[in-house]
Amino acid sequence: MGMITRTELRKNRPESAILGLCGLLILAGLLSGSGFLEKGSVPDLLKKRAEIIQLVWYSELTPEEGERMLNEIETHPLLAEDVAWLRAAEEGMGFAYVMDMEVLDLHQTSRSLKGTCYRADIRWELEEYNRHVTETYHYRIRTVISTDGHVRLSEFTVL
Repeated sequence: MGMITRTELRKNRPESAILGLCGLLILAGLLSGSGFLEKGSVPDLLKKRAEIIQLVWYSELTPEEGERMLNEIETHPLLAEDVAWLRAAEEGMGFAYVMDMEVLDLHQTSRSLKGTCYRADIRWELEEYNRHVTETYHYRIRTVISTDGHVRLSEFTVL
């Protein structure tokens, strides 16, 4: 085997650049399915969920409009549970007003083909019965990657 000349190295650079780019694309694909990129979207999904439900509860959206919007960020079984809440609002059930929601801690607990599970501590700032209330709860959250490639909430359970 002979030594590689500089001319030969220059000829091979485009190939190594393409291989490097392919490697980066593969790494990005692996990270997007690993929960690394997904984790950043969980607080956003939770805030969207709370906002949609609240808009229905306070008659700024119809339950049907809320259901369509939730369908973009949720999947079953959580979607079915939230649709039931939307129907309860239609029947005049009262709810606390969510002034703010903050994810204090979020960490991945497991990952499988069915989705990624997290444990979260969330602080809620609520207005109920004309008084300001701050509550913190611990949750189990599961997300799945839908067939269209979007991260969706599938579970949101108080621990």
